[in-house]
Amino acid sequence: VYITLSKVYLWLSRCSCSRLWLRGLRFLCRCCGLSCSCCLTLCLSFCLTFRLLWLIAVVIVIAVAVVARTVVCGAVAVALIIYCEAGNQSYEGMVAVGAVVMNRVYSSSFPNSISEVIYQSGQFTPASSGVLASALANGVPSTCYDAAVAAMNGENPVGSALYFNTGSGKGIKIGAHQFY
Repeated sequence: VYITLSKVYLWLSRCSCSRLWLRGLRFLCRCCGLSCSCCLTLCLSFCLTFRLLWLIAVVIVIAVAVVARTVVCGAVAVALIIYCEAGNQSYEGMVAVGAVVMNRVYSSSFPNSISEVIYQSGQFTPASSGVLASALANGVPSTCYDAAVAAMNGENPVGSALYFNTGSGKGIKIGAHQFY
Protein backbone atom coordinates (compact mmCIF):
# COMPACT_ATOMS: atom_id res chain seq x y z
CA VAL A 1 0.00 0.00 0.00
CA TYR A 2 2.81 2.43 0.91
CA ILE A 3 4.61 1.88 -2.44
CA THR A 4 1.42 2.52 -4.37
CA LEU A 5 0.72 5.73 -2.46
CA SER A 6 4.25 7.07 -3.00
CA LYS A 7 4.00 6.36 -6.75
CA VAL A 8 0.69 8.20 -6.87
CA TYR A 9 2.17 11.13 -4.93
CA LEU A 10 5.13 11.36 -7.33
CA TRP A 11 2.79 11.21 -10.30
CA LEU A 12 0.54 13.90 -8.83
CA SER A 13 3.41 16.10 -7.67
CA ARG A 14 5.03 16.42 -11.07
CA CYS A 15 3.61 18.79 -13.66
CA SER A 16 3.24 17.97 -17.34
CA CYS A 17 6.47 19.67 -18.41
CA SER A 18 8.52 17.64 -15.88
CA ARG A 19 10.29 20.79 -14.77
CA LEU A 20 8.04 21.78 -11.89
CA TRP A 21 7.48 19.90 -8.66
CA LEU A 22 4.55 20.40 -6.33
CA ARG A 23 5.68 21.40 -2.84
CA GLY A 24 2.70 21.97 -0.63
CA LEU A 25 0.30 23.85 -2.89
CA ARG A 26 2.94 25.54 -5.09
CA PHE A 27 4.87 24.38 -8.11
CA LEU A 28 8.64 24.79 -7.83
CA CYS A 29 10.85 24.90 -10.88
CA ARG A 30 13.70 22.38 -10.79
CA CYS A 31 15.77 24.76 -12.95
CA CYS A 32 15.42 28.06 -11.11
CA GLY A 33 13.79 27.01 -7.83
CA LEU A 34 11.07 29.64 -8.04
CA SER A 35 7.41 28.90 -7.67
CA CYS A 36 5.19 29.66 -10.63
CA SER A 37 1.45 29.99 -10.89
CA CYS A 38 1.48 28.67 -14.45
CA CYS A 39 3.82 25.72 -14.64
CA LEU A 40 4.96 26.14 -18.22
CA THR A 41 4.66 29.76 -19.31
CA LEU A 42 6.11 31.61 -16.32
CA CYS A 43 8.77 29.07 -15.52
CA LEU A 44 10.07 28.72 -19.06
CA SER A 45 10.01 32.46 -19.70
CA PHE A 46 11.84 33.14 -16.44
CA CYS A 47 14.36 30.34 -16.97
CA LEU A 48 15.08 31.43 -20.53
CA THR A 49 15.48 35.04 -19.41
CA PHE A 50 17.71 33.95 -16.55
CA ARG A 51 19.85 31.82 -18.86
CA LEU A 52 20.11 34.67 -21.36
CA LEU A 53 21.22 37.07 -18.61
CA TRP A 54 23.69 34.48 -17.36
CA LEU A 55 25.10 34.08 -20.87
CA ILE A 56 25.44 37.87 -21.24
CA ALA A 57 27.24 38.01 -17.89
CA VAL A 58 29.67 35.30 -19.00
CA VAL A 59 30.37 37.15 -22.25
CA ILE A 60 31.00 40.38 -20.32
CA VAL A 61 33.39 38.62 -17.93
CA ILE A 62 35.30 37.10 -20.85
CA ALA A 63 35.45 40.47 -22.63
CA VAL A 64 36.76 42.19 -19.47
CA ALA A 65 39.38 39.47 -19.07
CA VAL A 66 40.55 39.91 -22.65
CA VAL A 67 40.73 43.69 -22.29
CA ALA A 68 42.56 43.38 -18.97
CA ARG A 69 45.07 41.01 -20.53
CA THR A 70 45.64 43.44 -23.41
CA VAL A 71 46.18 46.35 -21.02
CA VAL A 72 48.56 44.32 -18.86
CA CYS A 73 50.54 43.15 -21.89
CA GLY A 74 50.63 46.72 -23.20
CA ALA A 75 51.78 48.07 -19.84
CA VAL A 76 54.51 45.42 -19.64
CA ALA A 77 55.73 46.26 -23.15
CA VAL A 78 55.81 50.00 -22.40
CA ALA A 79 57.56 49.33 -19.07
CA LEU A 80 60.18 47.22 -20.85
CA ILE A 81 60.94 49.89 -23.45
CA ILE A 82 61.04 52.55 -20.72
CA TYR A 83 63.53 50.45 -18.78
CA CYS A 84 65.72 49.87 -21.83
CA GLU A 85 65.63 53.44 -23.15
CA ALA A 86 65.34 55.50 -19.96
CA GLY A 87 65.92 53.18 -17.01
CA ASN A 88 68.63 55.49 -15.68
CA GLN A 89 66.58 58.70 -16.11
CA SER A 90 64.23 60.54 -13.78
CA TYR A 91 60.60 59.47 -13.42
CA GLU A 92 59.60 62.34 -15.73
CA GLY A 93 62.06 61.07 -18.34
CA MET A 94 60.59 57.58 -18.04
CA VAL A 95 57.03 58.88 -18.49
CA ALA A 96 58.24 60.92 -21.48
CA VAL A 97 59.52 57.79 -23.24
CA GLY A 98 56.21 56.06 -22.51
CA ALA A 99 54.36 59.12 -23.84
CA VAL A 100 56.31 58.90 -27.12
CA VAL A 101 55.20 55.28 -27.49
CA MET A 102 51.58 56.26 -26.83
CA ASN A 103 51.82 59.25 -29.20
CA ARG A 104 52.97 56.84 -31.90
CA VAL A 105 50.09 54.47 -31.18
CA TYR A 106 47.64 57.35 -31.64
CA SER A 107 49.42 58.72 -34.74
CA SER A 108 48.32 57.64 -38.22
CA SER A 109 52.01 57.53 -39.26
CA PHE A 110 52.72 54.52 -37.02
CA PRO A 111 51.06 51.18 -36.26
CA ASN A 112 48.07 51.38 -33.92
CA SER A 113 49.12 48.89 -31.25
CA ILE A 114 51.77 49.17 -28.56
CA SER A 115 53.63 45.99 -29.53
CA GLU A 116 53.64 46.92 -33.23
CA VAL A 117 55.01 50.38 -32.40
CA ILE A 118 57.74 48.96 -30.18
CA TYR A 119 58.76 46.20 -32.60
CA GLN A 120 58.50 48.32 -35.76
CA SER A 121 61.67 47.87 -37.77
CA GLY A 122 64.30 50.56 -37.24
CA GLN A 123 62.52 52.34 -34.39
CA PHE A 124 63.57 51.05 -30.97
CA THR A 125 67.02 49.44 -30.92
CA PRO A 126 66.39 47.36 -27.75
CA ALA A 127 63.49 45.59 -29.49
CA SER A 128 65.62 44.43 -32.42
CA SER A 129 68.84 43.77 -30.51
CA GLY A 130 67.36 41.37 -27.94
CA VAL A 131 67.86 43.72 -24.98
CA LEU A 132 64.07 43.99 -24.57
CA ALA A 133 63.74 40.20 -24.34
CA SER A 134 66.55 40.09 -21.79
CA ALA A 135 64.82 42.77 -19.71
CA LEU A 136 61.61 40.73 -19.83
CA ALA A 137 63.46 37.66 -18.58
CA ASN A 138 65.24 39.55 -15.79
CA GLY A 139 62.40 41.88 -14.75
CA VAL A 140 62.24 45.65 -14.53
CA PRO A 141 61.92 48.04 -11.57
CA SER A 142 58.45 49.00 -10.39
CA THR A 143 59.09 52.67 -11.27
CA CYS A 144 59.17 51.64 -14.94
CA TYR A 145 55.74 50.02 -14.55
CA ASP A 146 54.46 53.10 -12.74
CA ALA A 147 55.74 55.34 -15.53
CA ALA A 148 54.20 53.05 -18.17
CA VAL A 149 50.79 53.14 -16.49
CA ALA A 150 51.04 56.92 -16.11
CA ALA A 151 51.83 57.32 -19.83
CA MET A 152 49.03 54.94 -20.81
CA ASN A 153 46.63 56.93 -18.61
CA GLY A 154 47.46 60.15 -20.46
CA GLU A 155 50.32 61.71 -18.51
CA ASN A 156 52.44 63.37 -21.18
CA PRO A 157 55.32 65.79 -20.48
CA VAL A 158 56.38 65.93 -24.15
CA GLY A 159 53.22 67.03 -25.97
CA SER A 160 52.91 65.47 -29.41
CA ALA A 161 56.55 64.35 -29.71
CA LEU A 162 56.98 61.17 -31.76
CA TYR A 163 60.76 60.81 -31.47
CA PHE A 164 63.53 61.12 -28.91
CA ASN A 165 67.29 60.77 -28.88
CA THR A 166 70.33 61.97 -26.97
CA GLY A 167 71.96 65.15 -28.16
CA SER A 168 69.96 66.36 -31.17
CA GLY A 169 69.55 69.78 -29.58
CA LYS A 170 65.96 70.20 -30.75
CA GLY A 171 62.65 69.77 -28.97
CA ILE A 172 62.04 69.33 -25.24
CA LYS A 173 65.01 68.27 -23.11
CA ILE A 174 64.23 65.95 -20.21
CA GLY A 175 67.27 64.37 -18.59
CA ALA A 176 69.63 63.06 -21.26
CA HIS A 177 66.96 62.88 -23.99
CA GLN A 178 65.60 65.37 -26.49
CA PHE A 179 61.93 64.79 -27.40
CA TYR A 180 60.63 66.16 -30.70
